[in-house]
Amino acid sequence: MRRRLYTLLCIVAGMLLSEVSYGQLIANFTSNTTGGCSPILVQFTDQSTGNPTSWLWNLGNGTTSTLQNPSSTYITPGLYTVTLTVSSGPSSNTKTLTSYINVLPAPFANFVVSDSTLSCPPKTVQFTNLSIPGSTGSATYLWDFGDGTTSTASNPSHTYTTGGNYNVSLSVTNSSGCLKIKSKAQYVLVSQKPAPDFTALNNNSCSLPTTVVFTNTTIGAVSYLWDFGNGNTSTAANPTQTYVSGGSYTVRLIATNANGCKDTITKPGFVNIGPLVASFSKSSTSTCVGSSVFFTNTTTPGAGNSTWYFGDGTSATTANPSKAYTTPGTYTVKLVVNYNNCSDSTTQTIVVHPSPSAQFSATPTDWCSAPKAVQFTNLSIGASTYNWNFGNGSTAISANPTHTYTSLGSYTVTLVATSINGCKDTLVQPAYVNLVKPEVTLSFTPANSCAPSTVTLTANVVSNQPITSYFWDYGDGTSGPGGATVSHLYPNGYVTYFPKVIVNTASGCSDTSALVVLPIGAPVTAGFTATPTTICPGQTVFFTNTTTFSAGNPLYYWTFGDGSTSTLPNPSHTYTNQGVYTVTLFADNNGCTSMFTMQITVNPPFANFTPNYSCSDRKKVTFTNTSTGGTFISWDFGDGTTSSQTNPNHTYTNFGTYDVQLLVVNGPTGCTASITKKIVLFPIDAQFIADDTTVCK
Repeated sequence: MRRRLYTLLCIVAGMLLSEVSYGQLIANFTSNTTGGCSPILVQFTDQSTGNPTSWLWNLGNGTTSTLQNPSSTYITPGLYTVTLTVSSGPSSNTKTLTSYINVLPAPFANFVVSDSTLSCPPKTVQFTNLSIPGSTGSATYLWDFGDGTTSTASNPSHTYTTGGNYNVSLSVTNSSGCLKIKSKAQYVLVSQKPAPDFTALNNNSCSLPTTVVFTNTTIGAVSYLWDFGNGNTSTAANPTQTYVSGGSYTVRLIATNANGCKDTITKPGFVNIGPLVASFSKSSTSTCVGSSVFFTNTTTPGAGNSTWYFGDGTSATTANPSKAYTTPGTYTVKLVVNYNNCSDSTTQTIVVHPSPSAQFSATPTDWCSAPKAVQFTNLSIGASTYNWNFGNGSTAISANPTHTYTSLGSYTVTLVATSINGCKDTLVQPAYVNLVKPEVTLSFTPANSCAPSTVTLTANVVSNQPITSYFWDYGDGTSGPGGATVSHLYPNGYVTYFPKVIVNTASGCSDTSALVVLPIGAPVTAGFTATPTTICPGQTVFFTNTTTFSAGNPLYYWTFGDGSTSTLPNPSHTYTNQGVYTVTLFADNNGCTSMFTMQITVNPPFANFTPNYSCSDRKKVTFTNTSTGGTFISWDFGDGTTSSQTNPNHTYTNFGTYDVQLLVVNGPTGCTASITKKIVLFPIDAQFIADDTTVCK
């Protein structure tokens, strides 16, 4: 009996729930796309309201579906009308979107080539476009020939210059913007050419007859044709050839591979036969000490193994050496050549001249004004002519010139000394002549001070000449001579002084330092009063500044002991938590400083709490009181109920957001404190949906 009653209650509840849950049916839907190039896959999403229980789709392309969120592929170009009918019990509703899906025609891409057989490079191929645009208007084409080159012609031709099997693709875009690509793998076949090359033994000889042995190093060939340059040929892979007449012979090899592709290599003057004649040329018949002479070996028929003797005890075995002599004199250079059991030698002389030594001095090299005439004294040895560069664009050729510099600066002087034989030496003296004004800047310590103050003043001078005098103006109406560093007493405070210094050099130049700001502060005594000095949490304390000073306008900095600060002369501050706080006032009067402190007492209580939520009962909250110093507690749970328990539990009737307030009272001090926190109660209900519940395998 009890089981039947339970079943009846479930049926009635279901009917009531159905009445409450279901509203008016309104069919609606969207899709991931409404158009594109054929074929297109469209995913439909049901957006109907009123909780339908069944769906009937007519997708316009001959396809129907009872899925809530079906998909369909549209292949034929055109406009398609889509209809959705949703039902729930006896109720139904239909939505029709006319011409909802627009399928654009796609082109058809295809092509052929005039020659797809294997053949030799260079190979020119004609491509024939068989594509159909599929829509009105013209189409565009992009060919990729597979060798890094492309074309936009309709029917292009292309020449392949290297061997390989090339993939060709054609991209066709019609006037509707639809694209099709046709690719053909390894469609154009181009044979690799052989790579002919060869070496030889005994191809340079000084005796007749001479037999030369050729070594074929060709890659990728099956047959060969040699031309030895003497009227004889051969088809052997590695032939030998006997030369009976002296001379220089050009050898040519034509290599052919299995596909009939050929390539040729020609080596002019590869075979050289004749008597050995040692000879050489040199870059100069005379030279200077330290300068290189370059020797070129011109021995015929070849350099073979060459040894050079330079006449100063040194030698070389390179084919074309260079030599720099360190001592003047006349030297005999000998070349000895050994070539295929033949030997020959030859000699030539070379004259090495001494090099001059460039030296000079000048007076003066350091000065502080312009224009200034500088006298140069030439100290060079072994020179007959001179070229001066004074570093300011001016030059001279006299032995001991005088040059006037018209501008301040640092100048590099260069002297090139040349001997009667044309040998040269160059001396470069960087920053040799310096015409620089003295420059003085003033610094002082300490940076900030309190009157009366003794300040150390320092003249910082940059000068290429000695400083002969310093004259100080202390900026307080007093002045006088002194050294590079002086000390001066400033008796008065809250005054800004502008000291300066004048320096003089031995040559009569001077400079005056720029004015500097020298602040001197006046004494200050910090002080303040506070009202009140004992408070409850949340009350404000008002501070009255009683700082005294003789002159000036001090700056103030307050710290209230709870991390807060202020720069106001007479601030106020509100304390939120109980405790004893040290308040400090810092006063700064242009470098004179003072500090004053006072304590502020904040009586208890301090209010705070933590809410703890229940997972089993989402409407129940346990409150933990973390307040201190309270003798009376009052809770307001934000739903019209209250409590005076220390750590109460409270169950809310409904889910929602509530402002919970805790009021704490301290009886002995009469102080109160309160805190309000927001709590949010909501149910936890795990759910999920899927866009389709039926899929194809």
